Amino acid sequence: MGLSTLYLTSYASDLKCIALENVPEFASIARIAFSKAARNPVDLRVGGYKDLLPKALKDMEQLDFVFFNTLYEQQNNSWLFETCLKHVHGDTVFVFEGIKASRKMREFWQKVCSHPEVTVTIDLYSMGIVFFNKKLHKRDYIVYF
Repeated sequence: MGLSTLYLTSYASDLKCIALENVPEFASIARIAFSKAARNPVDLRVGGYKDLLPKALKDMEQLDFVFFNTLYEQQNNSWLFETCLKHVHGDTVFVFEGIKASRKMREFWQKVCSHPEVTVTIDLYSMGIVFFNKKLHKRDYIVYF
């Protein structure tokens, strides 16, 4: 509940982070974690993804990094991906959690890998990393350890 966000934002003090949470109870726990860390301000927004994401994207000039912690929101994954895709640039990185957790997630991951905007994917079994850099040749890596 917020620990992934704290870990991912710990490397720099000047970044802008918007965290979207659709479960109010999880958001309450995350707020406590964010206030105790007090290193980087995290703009935590609570509500439905379809309401929050368009507003968050308006507040960001561009997307540099997006962590999709949507294992339990599988029905929204395609919409989230397609919506965020409109705001990527050559150095944007997406990370998806739980790409092998279910048949539906495996199918979704294949859809991401085959998308024409995606240049490189790295399948780490429990998560997938996506790059959009047009200087890179289209490649899908699988790394299991």
